[in-house]
Amino acid sequence: MVLYNTEKIIKNNYKIIERAGASGQSVYYKCELIDSNKNNKKQYYFLKIYHDIDVQCIDDINLFFSNIIKKLKGYNNIFCLPVINKKRELEIGCEDNSIYIVFPWIDGSTLTNYLKMGNLNNDQTKSIILGLLSACTKLDEAGIIHLDIKPDNIFITESGDKTYIRIIDLDISKIYKPTEKNITV
Repeated sequence: MVLYNTEKIIKNNYKIIERAGASGQSVYYKCELIDSNKNNKKQYYFLKIYHDIDVQCIDDINLFFSNIIKKLKGYNNIFCLPVINKKRELEIGCEDNSIYIVFPWIDGSTLTNYLKMGNLNNDQTKSIILGLLSACTKLDEAGIIHLDIKPDNIFITESGDKTYIRIIDLDISKIYKPTEKNITV
């Protein structure tokens, strides 16, 4: 498993600010785009480093996320998808013999943490439920099965008096063909 200290620079672009968590297959970091200080506004990103994936799989990972992005085009406000750089390439690469993917940073908290805080009013509850239903509908229309929908993969953000959701962790999703859609549960 690769663990980085703060101040580590990834791909000459991203400076690690802090470790944000870990799972069985990856470690997550909050990082800052190095040249984001040009306008005195820092840009933060979520860096996911996989420790059990062969770096030779990078082309497959690029193709997988390219297909996910095409299928969910226009829904970046609901799904947290890999960053596309100025060269129109996905921010996916190798560092220290590990694959990394850069995602936009989401200010907010997971649904798990949000529910622990309590004090959900009816409007917030309704927004979260409708957001989840909308996201699941979009996934179905796009022919994608998330495979890991859980409160820790749903981020809650607030803007003014509105509550929104963002679905993360699409990296183990399955893209199915329309003929495969009839799944029996």
